[in-house]
Amino acid sequence: MKDALAGRGLLQKGHLIKLPPQSQVAEAHEARLRVLRSMTPEQRLVQALELSDFVRTLFRQGLRLRFPTLTDDEINSLFLERLDLCHNRNY
Repeated sequence: MKDALAGRGLLQKGHLIKLPPQSQVAEAHEARLRVLRSMTPEQRLVQALELSDFVRTLFRQGLRLRFPTLTDDEINSLFLERLDLCHNRNY
């Protein structure tokens, strides 16, 4: 597979995607933590649920792009099948 780290870039589909310097990544992470700490538990829960919805939508759209001939029902079945593979079986 061609996806590989190339220095501070990511090689994806033959194109080099420039990644930000590690210091900027750490700075952004710290800023994000400050924002989260300033939120109420209710606000954090709402944000987590919104993020979950966004990721599910993104996942479904990715399946639609990868399998354009499948019907909506087939996409839904594939989505649930793939999602089931993501769950931790240690519980």
